[in-house]
Order: sequence, then structure tokens, then C-alpha cells
Amino acid sequence: MNIKPGGTAGLNLAYAVGFFAEDDSYVVTQLGGDSPFGSTLAALGSDYAVHISPDGAGWSVFAGLDITSPLGNGKGWYIRDRESGFVWSPFYLPVGEKADEYEVAFFPGQVTAYTLKNKIAASLTVAVLPNKPVEVWLVRLENRSARERSLSFTTYFEPRVGQDLEIGYRMREKLLLMRKSLSSPTDAIASDMVLFHTSTLVPARIQTDKMRFMGQGRSLRNPLELDEAVDTQPECSSQNPLASFTVEIDLPIEGEAEFGFCVGVAHNADQAVELAKGLSRTSLIKEAVQMARMKWENAFSRTRLDSPDRVLNALVNTWLPYEAYAGWMRERTGGVCLDPAVATDYIRRFYSICAATPDMARESIVKFASGLSLTGTYSPDSRSFASLSLSELVWLPLVVARYILETGDACILAEPISLADSKGSQLTMQDLCERILEICSASREDAGPMFLRASRAWQDILGNPQTDVNKDIKEPQPLHQSAKSSEELVLPRRIRYLLAISKVLAEPGPREQFEQLFSADGAPTSDCAVACAALSKIVEELLGVKAVVDGLLLQPRLPDSWYDYQLIRVLRGDVYKVHVKRSLTPAKGQLAIYVDGSRISGQVIKEFGDGQEHLVEVIFC
Repeated sequence: MNIKPGGTAGLNLAYAVGFFAEDDSYVVTQLGGDSPFGSTLAALGSDYAVHISPDGAGWSVFAGLDITSPLGNGKGWYIRDRESGFVWSPFYLPVGEKADEYEVAFFPGQVTAYTLKNKIAASLTVAVLPNKPVEVWLVRLENRSARERSLSFTTYFEPRVGQDLEIGYRMREKLLLMRKSLSSPTDAIASDMVLFHTSTLVPARIQTDKMRFMGQGRSLRNPLELDEAVDTQPECSSQNPLASFTVEIDLPIEGEAEFGFCVGVAHNADQAVELAKGLSRTSLIKEAVQMARMKWENAFSRTRLDSPDRVLNALVNTWLPYEAYAGWMRERTGGVCLDPAVATDYIRRFYSICAATPDMARESIVKFASGLSLTGTYSPDSRSFASLSLSELVWLPLVVARYILETGDACILAEPISLADSKGSQLTMQDLCERILEICSASREDAGPMFLRASRAWQDILGNPQTDVNKDIKEPQPLHQSAKSSEELVLPRRIRYLLAISKVLAEPGPREQFEQLFSADGAPTSDCAVACAALSKIVEELLGVKAVVDGLLLQPRLPDSWYDYQLIRVLRGDVYKVHVKRSLTPAKGQLAIYVDGSRISGQVIKEFGDGQEHLVEVIFC
């Protein structure tokens, strides 16, 4: 097989140059494209997300609705020296001035831009918060010059709306409210939605009209608002609405200041006020940002790798599971445009992260099943419909089986499902999944290898590993025997990137596995889908740790360049601390497994069910 080193398949935009820091953040040091990790900021339990590039361009979405323009020019931040009038941004955009020092660090659900310009060190953190429809902006300024500095910081938030908004400012809460006028037709913003913008400091200036902010012949790079010296007050309504606060900061020599802002959506003004009160002080915003990071760390603690490959650790522990969740978030908030080829992504993304986000995995599985019909069509919202192929439908029993293996929650099989065209009648989840498998069994050529995989997983959780449904199915042929063996394969750009940054993944064995995976018909191509597939491939085949009905199956592989590695795996409440190492002395056999000091026969660690830690030692002899 010939592997093209480059190509443009799946290449939307080149990745920016960066590296993994000790805390697993991905730090971009050179602009020129999207970050390979973290460009979608998502939070657990929230439908609010932010798409952002390392240069600061981006947009916000909520429940399928673009809050700001997808062109990426609906938000901006400005720092102005009030003495010299010089203006720059904590991100590269919108001003576009190069800084003396500049880097952007991506975390799950957060991004922080660090700049040093005009002897002012600035950091701006943009973060989304769990269970809240908001994003927060945390700002820190430090004076590194030998004189006192007088600065101003200006925000720019332009809602994506074509008609006028009613606008009100509540001085006590430092809260700017915007909502659709009752007399205006509903377009980009729902009539019952309230947008709001808050500040932890009292604004010196407030602007709510885009034309007044921008000025004649100006742009976001040099808006008139930053030149004005007179106070402005919010209008009662505006046909070109925006929300902009300017706060003033005086910094002594070596002094610093921290403050914050919040933008978000609410169902009414009272809810907006409550959200604003919870983020009214800088300390509250800092606490919320830290809590959001801790929630992600806790979610990803079910699988933790400690190996000699620092990059692989960051991929397994943080970024591949996060990208899987972020992809689900994009599907969840992606509006009503429905593509049959990716409709199942709504549950497919959870295949590799069921253990990390069990509640949302269960909710998504049930919701997806309820959108199916007896004829195989799928409707997520009763407005858009798609006819799913068997290879897509079979993902439901496959993900349900995976969810049960990871969580032990077999009660989902009895979950009543009202199909879209059932006229009130219900099936259980088990009945629905078995019906799908029966349909696929009668049309094996259409379902292909996915049916074999799903049927075996399904029978495993039911305790019937050998059944008539799959006895005549042949194993899919290896890649080198397939019709594609003579074709050139262009690996997805994310896989090419992973092979470039991880020495272990670039070794012949792992590389060949990726080539086999992504050469098959219907192989994933999008960045998120590739991340999901890569995570499962690395954990289950390279590291050789897999959940099975009886417990944990260990089939580890130790790369030639490694002496050992450690892995923490949480399965159904039990914690397995696995240490895989080479034996220093030759012995019979290839693998010896010790659990809590006692050697076991076979390679399956039986489920304890006690919720305790268990030490597992695996020795390659």
C-alpha cells in the first residue's frame, strides 16, 4: 500500500504549530490555522459552545442557534493606552498588531491568550461553564514598565440578528439586556430569548449601536469608539445592536489588575439577572473557570495513562476524549440540517467515552432511539427527516452494548421507547435493538462488518456469545487482501498529525493499524470522528485494555522503546491500577498477570463490584 504523505483529503485548514504543556494544555506558538485540539469550547451539561481560533476569531452557539456570526467577527477585545492612544488586542485579532510575546493555550472548554505588548502583560481567558448558557472572559493586566499606566479595556459583542432589539441597562447589576422586540419578526434570535452582557467593574462607557461604535469607513480593526472621549449611554433600541463595555484601569509600577465579563442567553430577564449575580465578581468568575476545568479532569479520570510518550499521555488522558465530546456537542447544537451519513454521530461519539459521561450518553441514546421509525427513518425534531442505512442503524445496538459494558447499567434495556411513527405504542430498548439486528441479519451485505461487530457485542451483554444471528457471518478480510490494497490511501489530517507528534503511534505496528482502520469503506474522515476512532484503537488495541462482560480484558502491547507504563482504568466503580512492564529474566510463557499480589489464569480480571482500588501487575516474560 502506498501512503501519501500529504494531500488535501479532509483538510479544511492547516493546523497551527504548538506543543503539549505539563498540564496537558495545547499551546499554540505560531499562528496560521486552527488549533488541532480544543477549538470548540464545550462544557458538561450546557448547550452553549464557542468556536475559536488561535488568532481570536470565532463565534458562539446555543442549542443550534448562532448567537454571533459564523464569519468569526462578532466578538472582540481591545486594550488602549489612555495616554498615547495606542490600541492592541489580547488576541491577535481584531486589531491585528503583532505582540512582543504571544501564545495561546487551549484547555478543554477554555482558551487563554497571553500577550506582551507595550510593556503590558495581558492574559484573556475565554471559557464556557457547566450547566450554564454563558461564556466568561477573565482578564489579567500587569504593568512591566517603569512608570504608572492608565489603560482602558473594551469589549465587543454583536448578536447575529437582522432586526432591532430592545435594550436595557441595569446599573446595580452592571447588566446589559437585549431581546427581540415583540413587534419584530423572529429570525436569528428567538422572541423569548434574552441576551445579556455583564462586567465585574463599573463601565466607564457603554455602547449599544454598531454604527456608532464602528464609525464611518471604520472596521473592527480601528473602531471610532476607541477614539471618542465622551461618555455614551445605551439606547432603548437599536437596528444594529451590539453590547460593548469600556472599563478603565490605572496600574502602578509592577501593579496588576484582574476583572471579568460575561455574555450569555436566558429565557427571560429574571433568569439573566440570576446568572449575572452568580458571576458578578472577579473571584466568582475565577472560581467558576477553575471548577469547569476540574469537572473535565474528573470526567476523564476513568482512563489515565502514564507512559514514556508524553504526547500519547495527553491524547489519551485529555484531548481525544474531549474532541469526541466536542463533536457530540456540535451535533447537538448543529441546527435542523440533517445529513443521513452523520445522523448517528449523535450517539456514535459516545462509543469511546461512555464511562466519562454516562448520564449524557444514556440521555442521547434514548433520545436518538425515540427519533427512529419502524421504516428506518430518523427525525431528531419532527421537522427534518433522513432515511438511515443499515450500517448507520446498527450503531444503536453497538453503542447500547458498549454503554452497558462500561457502566453496568443494564436497566437501559427496559427503557420504553416511543418510535416516531408508532402512534403511541412503545418498544423497549432491547426490542428495538434486536429488531435492528434482525433486519441487518436479513441484509448482511448492506450492513457489512459493522453488523458482525454489533451482533457480537449485543450477544455478549445478553450472555449468549454464540447465536444463530452471527454464525454464518465471515470475518472481514485484512486490509492487504481487500480490493483497496492497490489504491493509494490518504490518511485523515488528524491521523497524519498524530503520527507526526507521537513516536509510538508512528511505529510500524500502530501505523499499520491506523492504515487498516481508515482504508475501509465508510471510514471516519472528520476530525472529531477520527478522534473517536483513534481513542478506541489506542486504548483497546495498542494498550490492550478492554471492558468485557466479566470484567477487564488485558491484552497489552509494550512498544519496543518502552520498559513499562502505568494505566488507571475505572470500570463499573472498581479502580484498576495497572502496571505493565518487561521481565528482567526469561521465563516460560509470554504474559503473567497478578491482581492484588495473586497470579490469575487467563487475561480477564473478574469484576469485583466493591468500588475499591486493585493493583494489577502485568509482566512480559
